[in-house]
Amino acid sequence: MSVEPTNPDASEISPESTPEEVLPVLPPPPALPSTSIHEAAIVSGWSGDVEYGAEIDEGTAVARRASGLDIVIRGNDTAMNRRLARKIEVQVSTPTLPQPPHMRAGPRALPHFHQQSRNPVGHGFYEMDKRKARKKP
Repeated sequence: MSVEPTNPDASEISPESTPEEVLPVLPPPPALPSTSIHEAAIVSGWSGDVEYGAEIDEGTAVARRASGLDIVIRGNDTAMNRRLARKIEVQVSTPTLPQPPHMRAGPRALPHFHQQSRNPVGHGFYEMDKRKARKKP
């Protein structure tokens, strides 16, 4: 019994064909949104601004948070920023649930995590799509 190929071009594929000749060329996948981790400091005053400094790696961020210093996760993907901020806080100890920007901190405050025990002090801030840290002068 003979079976006809279901793909009309199947008859054109020979055992000597290379994958490049057989497989379609696909466009590259879209770039994933990027995040970066930075040293951070809360600006004194009523604004609630968080200033970001040098970019750091995850290990340095964990050490910084364990020392009671602030960090900020920067990028345009709020969910990705929040996940990374929590991942860093978990490596220090038990973090709080995500904290919304506190209005008493100021109109430009950022969402954040901190330790449930408040020890060490400090925050793991993260940017949102429309709420950003400002560059340290």
